[in-house]
Amino acid sequence: DSQATNVSFAEEAKEYKLKANYVGAKVDYQYILLKGPSITHHITLGIEGAINLNDTEMATSFVNIGYGLSRQIGDNVHFFVEPTWSYALFSQSDANALLLVKPNKIGFNLGLAT
Repeated sequence: DSQATNVSFAEEAKEYKLKANYVGAKVDYQYILLKGPSITHHITLGIEGAINLNDTEMATSFVNIGYGLSRQIGDNVHFFVEPTWSYALFSQSDANALLLVKPNKIGFNLGLAT
């Protein structure tokens, strides 16, 4: 006696998305690669702790790396531009645990430093 079962899923072509907004703090170490007469090149390495502001409010950690340029504009003031990349240390899932991701972030820091 053999029986066949035909199973189909209505969600076969459904697209799952995970959007997250974070707030947190980070600590960086800056290593100067080249200090020229007007522009300084540096690499930044650091860690970041953040809380997901969406419904989960889950804490996560990131490892950051960036490459930046800075220019002195005053006695002790520097203007800097620094693109960064962050890699999450822990995986996250959506509310239904159907999607498991390890988020990466790309950022762009712009500002003044003393």
